[in-house]
Amino acid sequence: MPDFLRLVPQETGFDDDLQGNELNNTLHSKTGEDILEGKEGRDMYIIEDRPTGTQVSIYNYDEPETGEPEQDIVLVPFLLDDIEIKQEKDHVILSHLDSPTEHVTIRLMNFMRDESDRHLSIMDKEGRVHTVKLNSNHEPDLVVDQLFPDMTVNNGDNILSQLRQNMTELSEVEKVFHVSSDQISQTISQTMIPSVSS
Repeated sequence: MPDFLRLVPQETGFDDDLQGNELNNTLHSKTGEDILEGKEGRDMYIIEDRPTGTQVSIYNYDEPETGEPEQDIVLVPFLLDDIEIKQEKDHVILSHLDSPTEHVTIRLMNFMRDESDRHLSIMDKEGRVHTVKLNSNHEPDLVVDQLFPDMTVNNGDNILSQLRQNMTELSEVEKVFHVSSDQISQTISQTMIPSVSS
């Protein structure tokens, strides 16, 4: 296959197992009890709501040979205030706080096991981005309005340009959640912490 062509995993409408590769992948779950696995690269998991209370499982393991894994992002069909986070053994469950059986449940597989499974941010349906991490009690928690934990950059403009280029796939986000990519970029720019050079 020529380099300029790329196969994209597509949902069938049934229970799917969508797997990415070493590139930046967008895995879109619309119906069914799907399993998503992005593997390497900066991956985006888009989860649409279902009225039947189904579950989507995300395997987010990535252990690069050098450096840290890329920060992946999960788009959830709830508001931040409606998200309940629970731990179930090594897994973290994201569900709707008030009516979990009427909405999709998202299972972050092996999240508690290792850092290689925890490089993950959450975008709610208003376009607010939050980082999932462990709190001081070693419990899963959200850092509100933060895309990347402890992110430092030498040149915010260059990083922002790079992030905007990577966000070309956010047209999917705009369709599903009716949030503009400009609004998402504003969320990202607010979280930048410029580093002080010595």
